[in-house]
Amino acid sequence: MHGPTRRALAAAALGLPSMPARAQALPRLFALLVGIDTYPFIRALRGCVNDARAIETAVRPIVTRMTVLLDAEATRGTFLRTWDAMAAEARPGDTLLITFSGHGGQEPERRRGNEADGRDETLIFHAFSPRRQPNNAERIIDDELGERFARSGARGVRSIFLADSCHAGTLTRSMDRRIEALGDRSAGMQQIENDMLAGLDMPAAEAAGQPNLLFIAAGQENQLVPEMMIDGRPHGATSFSFAQAITRAVAAGGFPTSDAFAREVVAATRARADGRHHPLAENRLPPDQPLIRLSGRTAHVTTVPPSAALRLYVLPGGGALAAAAAALPGVQITADRATADAVLDAVRAELVSGLGDVVAAQLDPGALAGAVEKLAALRLVQARGLPAMEIGLVPRGVPLAPGGANSRDERHAPGAEFDLVLRPPPGCALVVVALAAEGTVRVLSTPKSSSAPQREFRRGVRVTPLSGVAHAVGLAVGGSAAEVQALLNTLDRSRAPLQVVRALLSTNRPQAFALLGFHVA
Repeated sequence: MHGPTRRALAAAALGLPSMPARAQALPRLFALLVGIDTYPFIRALRGCVNDARAIETAVRPIVTRMTVLLDAEATRGTFLRTWDAMAAEARPGDTLLITFSGHGGQEPERRRGNEADGRDETLIFHAFSPRRQPNNAERIIDDELGERFARSGARGVRSIFLADSCHAGTLTRSMDRRIEALGDRSAGMQQIENDMLAGLDMPAAEAAGQPNLLFIAAGQENQLVPEMMIDGRPHGATSFSFAQAITRAVAAGGFPTSDAFAREVVAATRARADGRHHPLAENRLPPDQPLIRLSGRTAHVTTVPPSAALRLYVLPGGGALAAAAAALPGVQITADRATADAVLDAVRAELVSGLGDVVAAQLDPGALAGAVEKLAALRLVQARGLPAMEIGLVPRGVPLAPGGANSRDERHAPGAEFDLVLRPPPGCALVVVALAAEGTVRVLSTPKSSSAPQREFRRGVRVTPLSGVAHAVGLAVGGSAAEVQALLNTLDRSRAPLQVVRALLSTNRPQAFALLGFHVA
């Protein structure tokens, strides 16, 4: 869901009325979660059901009523009836959580002048076909969403809407064709024949409304949203990050502010996707109030440990380098290229990440071992389940936007100059290291003192020719600054990325993480 949708939804959101203290009841959470992988008439997806299940697990300890619609269960009629029933039951102060993982689409706008680009955005249900009746009715148009949020908002009901889909556009960086990409979540521009929804009465152009909605889209309006492997399973990075943020809040016994939660989801998505797409969060809820008020019940939170081995697919040929890969500790050679964490082209001596970047080149057996260990170190940081810090690569002197949304994550020509910016949580010390393509560690920043935490780290960087992708890793930590300094002094300039990450995660009470790749054209 993109620009026009955001305007429609933001206009529909209305304020939260006050209630007498004696009449107030504990706020409740209602959830409607949709995940669609199977599409009989358009391209299938692989990670959307996993998205819905992950969010279901995260919210189950705190939800009052929840409906999960998977694959063929997800019809237009069922979706709208369920939404309407939840909205009718919700009281002022309650929250509606609606998430959609599946295909998005576009079509010519129905009411001229409603959309700046002349197109309506749609969410596409399981049985949709643009050329069949009644299947072409299996979609919902952005203006219809806006109408329903308006009805809830008029009654003082808060709304959270997550759309892990996309409509058109490109990625920040092209994908190397040696990986078997899982695909993106866009069905593209649709020309509907004999439209079953032709008689829908769309609302007029939007008027300004009061804030009462948090809207999170998996990508900007000009970006595709790819599916990717996370902990051995296909997912959308935004849904996975959203579920993790909820799990952390429930385990902590309280949610962060709506603004802090939105920033965390954006930053975590960028880290997991290595900047391939930038989610958008438009927060029209009170920014300094908790996103969801818990009822005080004790919640039992379950977590799923990540898969231990790094799954490596080896292209045919390569001799000694391929043999060296099979002997590496912590590596599982897989025959499924689509679910691999990385692909080794031993003939060209290159390692390609599962996200489609050549992360190391000009490899010999020693450099291959370091490059694979670096990928394992990055997975370990993400698997810890920490909140994500804001990080970005921005032009010199330019402020970093919330969530790092303005980070320049595309490929850059050698000689380009930027500022690397990180923002640690309040009261935390910051450690920043750079991991070269072949795993060499360089220390960029260590805590100056535990009593003087940094509010922002900013360092000028110049893009240099690389044989792969370097990554900046940030950890906000507690504990002794002297202990951290001594550790990093020992490991600086070594080829020991996994040792550095393990030591920092185990000895210094980590509070948050950040990851950013440096990609060279």
